Amino acid sequence: MAHCFSVTVEIDGKTKEICTTHVPGNENLARRVQESQRRGTSPPKPSREEIGRATRHFLFEQREEKRRGLEGP
Repeated sequence: MAHCFSVTVEIDGKTKEICTTHVPGNENLARRVQESQRRGTSPPKPSREEIGRATRHFLFEQREEKRRGLEGP
């Protein structure tokens, strides 16, 4: 599996590092990063669409985590 290709985004006035490769729908990016690692070249930059998908996934995960915390054990 490819290493995480992180991007910095601002969410609610806070800077967050978000992984773009381990997100459902970004499998092509993960393959491109993995291939560049095999070749020893610089990884490709994620597209705006891939960054958007990663940001939406990050926000979804945060909402789910908060919901699980409110529900209790």
